Amino acid sequence: AIEEKATEFSSSLLALERSKGIGSGEAVMKVKDARDFEKILSQEIEKAKNSVVAFAEISDRHNVLKDAIAKAKQNNVSVKLLNAFPDATVKKGTNELKHLEHGLNAFIIDGKKVVMALSDFKKETPEYHFAIWHENKPVADALGHYFEKLWPQGKKI
Repeated sequence: AIEEKATEFSSSLLALERSKGIGSGEAVMKVKDARDFEKILSQEIEKAKNSVVAFAEISDRHNVLKDAIAKAKQNNVSVKLLNAFPDATVKKGTNELKHLEHGLNAFIIDGKKVVMALSDFKKETPEYHFAIWHENKPVADALGHYFEKLWPQGKKI
């Protein structure tokens, strides 16, 4: 069973790498374990150079994701989150954090890359889907504008 999971996760990573080729700026991926999405998202966050703005759903069980966010901040990346859960342990890894139940799981990286869950990762399902747009400023801008609209409604943690 563990070999099967490792092979599946490896296939997801290979698909992600292939999607970065010339002319392809997006990847829609499927994973069977929500933690695999967390690992891939963490890798994308760790590549950030300037900013991470997110509609997050980070809870006390998302340690890999919290570590990636903290690393980004240590690398002088501005991290601003609207988190659906009032988890204070996330705060130390961010520049700004507010609690708001927003219904999204989307990360805008460096104002042009978007990683967005297409499935509800809070529910147990046989598989989960998500998308990565490597260079999609229009989608990043639209999400960014929505983020700024919701930001004042969030509660400081």
